[in-house]
Amino acid sequence: MYDIIGDIHGHAFELLMLLNKLGYSYQDNTYKHPRGRKVLFVGDYIDRGPQSFYVYKTVRSMVEGGSAIALMGNHEFNFVCYHTLDIDEGVYLRPNSAKNRHQIAKTLENLEQHSYKDYTALDEMLAWFRQLPLWFENNQFRAVHACWDTAIIERLKADFGGNTIPSYQWKSCSIVNGFKGPYFESIEVILKGRELKIPKGGSFKDKDGHKRTNFRVKWWEPVNNKTIGEAAVKASDFKGDPILQEVLNEPITFEPYPATAKPVFVGHYWLDVQKDRIALRAPNVACLDYSIAKGGSLVAYQMNTASLDAEAFVVFSPTDFNN
Repeated sequence: MYDIIGDIHGHAFELLMLLNKLGYSYQDNTYKHPRGRKVLFVGDYIDRGPQSFYVYKTVRSMVEGGSAIALMGNHEFNFVCYHTLDIDEGVYLRPNSAKNRHQIAKTLENLEQHSYKDYTALDEMLAWFRQLPLWFENNQFRAVHACWDTAIIERLKADFGGNTIPSYQWKSCSIVNGFKGPYFESIEVILKGRELKIPKGGSFKDKDGHKRTNFRVKWWEPVNNKTIGEAAVKASDFKGDPILQEVLNEPITFEPYPATAKPVFVGHYWLDVQKDRIALRAPNVACLDYSIAKGGSLVAYQMNTASLDAEAFVVFSPTDFNN
């Protein structure tokens, strides 16, 4: 069976503590479970935390040792695009701007500490990130970094020939010189979540201080008679702006994840342990990102049954050592 682990963001110590709590131990140069369980990582191994390189090496060793599956997160996607030069256009698939450099700064700093011993470390990391699957599905459940959209995933599966981005399609998944590739919007949805435009020209600043004109929706909930305030993942982002307060009460419609569909696991949403509680988002949807990079918790779900169990979460918090 599987143990699904949420966003790690360079917090290697917390990852090792959580693996220990789940029953994994170090053997044969990686972490394995005595009963053959596997970890399924939902992405975002790097950035923000101090030990991105070590997290990457740990996750990779588990995948190559047969004790884990690792999905791509938006941070791995961004990292690859930042370092991928489009020869035809003469620009990188993700602009090498100060804003984008800041997002990956801690990863680069951590990587540089290892590069004096291994000059191929960056190239190897990029090559490994490029082949990460975008989603996982078996007979029991599904997993994706941010949003399971069946129509999008079926289209990508048909066009890509599987669940990874072919080497010749990375440009098609990006914005180059202002031109959106044909798969850009699809990748945005499954790696960053479903977003809708804020009405009346409204905007807010996100946790990193960047202006946002779209907001993420709770795609896992039914939307009958819901307002923007009820459907937004973080309606608290709208506080302090009269325009935003006004649009909170406007009705909204979008296609939710079907209540009869397989259970799905995601990360990405920076949930708050206190405000959001560690709980199922819907009877068949579990989010495992509880903001370890903001002093929160690293969270896993032990998959033992076909239906989701609200008691199956396993949590490691830095505060565990204070009790």
